[in-house]
Amino acid sequence: MKATVLIAEDAVEQALALQPDVLSLDTRTPGMTGLEAAQTLAEDWPDLAKPFPLLVFVTAYDQDASHAFEQAAVDYVLKPVQPDRLEKTCARLQAALQQRAQSEAAQPSWDAAIHTLRELI
Repeated sequence: MKATVLIAEDAVEQALALQPDVLSLDTRTPGMTGLEAAQTLAEDWPDLAKPFPLLVFVTAYDQDASHAFEQAAVDYVLKPVQPDRLEKTCARLQAALQQRAQSEAAQPSWDAAIHTLRELI
């Protein structure tokens, strides 16, 4: 897994291009904030793309937490990040990714459904 630090505008562009599973944003950055970046991504995310990234906000401002969770954040981590707190965030992300994978596996693929319909016809 590769981690890259970008300003929010670049993060939006890269996220739309790369469609990551997880995205970490700071709530307050110069120009577009991480909260605005999350909103922009939600509006611009391709319909048939991979699922929307799991969002984690990392910031020094605890008062932004409610806004972060309005953006469907999986977690909100205050700076300076402590190792035990980061471990909890990673566990939440792993659980959410596992649940997402199980949900996707439980849904029959369109290809399989089309194949079944063709056999019936």
